[in-house]
Amino acid sequence: MALATLACVRGYDRAHRWAGPRLRQGRVASRRSVVVASDAHDSGSQDKTVVVFGATGQIGSLVVQKVQDTSGLVARAVVRDEEKAADTFGEDAPEIRICDWTDPASVREACEGADAIVWCVSGGAFSNPVKSSLGRLKQQLQKLLGRGGQASETPTKTGLDLVVEQVLSLGYTDTQVAVLSSAAITRPGWSDEKKKRYDGCVDIPIVRLNPFGVLDKQRALEQRVRESGVRYSIVRPVGLNREWP
Repeated sequence: MALATLACVRGYDRAHRWAGPRLRQGRVASRRSVVVASDAHDSGSQDKTVVVFGATGQIGSLVVQKVQDTSGLVARAVVRDEEKAADTFGEDAPEIRICDWTDPASVREACEGADAIVWCVSGGAFSNPVKSSLGRLKQQLQKLLGRGGQASETPTKTGLDLVVEQVLSLGYTDTQVAVLSSAAITRPGWSDEKKKRYDGCVDIPIVRLNPFGVLDKQRALEQRVRESGVRYSIVRPVGLNREWP
């Protein structure tokens, strides 16, 4: 899975055409492109920066490792917990950025200089639904208290939505955004005939229960990425085993 996700950031474009040489040889700016170089690029380095959100997770840590082991690429691990990052990467740690995924300035700083971004966060639509709901309720209460009882009419962007927004704001038209999603998100909408034919795919808790509409939310998130204008790849794996065969 880490290899598949890394393959996406190296060359699979929005139109699903392989464009490996384009990324491997560097950015090719169109007339409308606005390319903002990082300090590393200014110094003459040819290494491409791959920003990994959710870098301390099971898949995220493997993606960071694969990036670091790939010639011409350098990883930036974006995390929320500095101590967990230290435990995960140890002495061979890549560049670490502590980021608040609800804060536009923090997300923007994490994305600066990115040639590719990998979103493999075990949160967002697939976080604990009760915890997520309580978190959203807390944010709304804070807004009400902080604005004299008037909540904003515009929903606050967080997570991947905020990442996409900042990538576009920075003018990174050639930055590839790879999203780790799930093969299960379309299954609740399958026809009865298809569900019967592939009962093993739908007779699992996440599909049967779809708690708080988690799969529907992830499907909607994917669509927002498609419509955003960023270069993207979406990976939909089946269940991921924590143990090697």
